[in-house]
Amino acid sequence: FRRDFCFYLETLKQILSASKQPWREALLEVQRVDAAVQAARGFRHVLTSLLTPALDSAFRAAARATAWARSADAAIAVELFQRRHDRLPESLRELVPEFLPKVPEDPFTGESLKYKVEQDGYVVYSVGPDLTDDGGTEVEPGERQSDLVFRVASPKGQ
Repeated sequence: FRRDFCFYLETLKQILSASKQPWREALLEVQRVDAAVQAARGFRHVLTSLLTPALDSAFRAAARATAWARSADAAIAVELFQRRHDRLPESLRELVPEFLPKVPEDPFTGESLKYKVEQDGYVVYSVGPDLTDDGGTEVEPGERQSDLVFRVASPKGQ
């Protein structure tokens, strides 16, 4: 029990440390810690296994929520830009510093969120946890992971 409790405390310490890192580094660190917890299950670490389930999943869910929020912020900035300049920006960099302090970062890659003007509007998106840029394409739930897309359609008649 004592060995398991020490392992549990060390695991929590690593998770706390990871939570203070930028998203990309935090996700990688939590994935490593989660793998260590999974590997230790057979070595009398029952307490740790019970009290720290799905660490990786919890961090990925938080990163997804962060990506959605940052994409929404960028889309609002795009809308403000469009109202002021009567056109869509060519890139998210065009929004800085007038509408955004900096281009929002994709928590999964540590790079800028993606932005693409389409015929019927635009998308702001994160490549998501699979780290594959699908060009702002969404797939049906359950098919596979895809980009996390915030799509804005142009008003009818434009």
